[in-house]
Amino acid sequence: MAIVLAPFTITGTIGDLTFYVDQDKVNRVKTKGKPGITKEEFKNNPIFDPPLSIGERLRVRLIYSIMKKTSLFALFLCSFFTQAQCWLQVDSSSSGFGNFNLGIQHDGTLWAWGENTNGQLGDGTTSNRNVPTQIGTDTDWAFVAAGSNSSYALKQDGSLWGWGDNSEGQLSDGSTTGRLSPAQILPGTTWMKVSAGEKFVIAQKTDGTLWGCGYNFVGQLGIGSITDTSTFTQNTTITDWESLKTSYRHTLLRRSDGTIWGFWGGGLGQACYGLKCRLRHSYAAPVAP
Repeated sequence: MAIVLAPFTITGTIGDLTFYVDQDKVNRVKTKGKPGITKEEFKNNPIFDPPLSIGERLRVRLIYSIMKKTSLFALFLCSFFTQAQCWLQVDSSSSGFGNFNLGIQHDGTLWAWGENTNGQLGDGTTSNRNVPTQIGTDTDWAFVAAGSNSSYALKQDGSLWGWGDNSEGQLSDGSTTGRLSPAQILPGTTWMKVSAGEKFVIAQKTDGTLWGCGYNFVGQLGIGSITDTSTFTQNTTITDWESLKTSYRHTLLRRSDGTIWGFWGGGLGQACYGLKCRLRHSYAAPVAP
């Protein structure tokens, strides 16, 4: 039998291997159906190649052995390896503000770390976190978007959630009161994409429509005005958007025909702070022919 060298305990049977803890509280692994293996068997078994280390040879050999038998192997390995190897999606705060990160692991759990001045990590506090910290216990998160000091996430059912800074109404609850933990943004489960900038957010519904709320000084919401809004407002009747990305104070989008469009002059490569200029670029417009 072999000793498992890992920063955690593994028990159970997978494939031809049985993981267990012996009477001396040592984590060991043996060939299934055998009380143990001889030194010669250990030496000649391609699964075991001392030193038996999860972080080195065991990981590679187990992946190879198990992937040949069942895709469940990869799922098993992910559940035991470090968090950095199990992320489904991550995002960092935009525009150099906030200095925090959000992530979703393959099991659907939500994690956050970094600066937390405005409660943007969603753990119910304003304490900074130096390592990834699980947020709540839900396991149905699907996508995250980090704004300047606000956070947004989609669940697998299509509901949209937000938390953190709300000073410009960017959480779309009709107020400017911040939140320290995730709360659903409006009823409904029809959201499919979300991207956040500096105190504003753009989201897309399953019918293709785009909606924006929050800070709108330079028309970055694309709603045809430069007025802030604390509830989602539809910004265009076009519905064939395939991707969207917000930045500091502009939004870029790609349509199904491959053309790139934007809200506000910053997205069109122009400095645009005059009133007329800001109004002119508060609608969706092609960036280039």
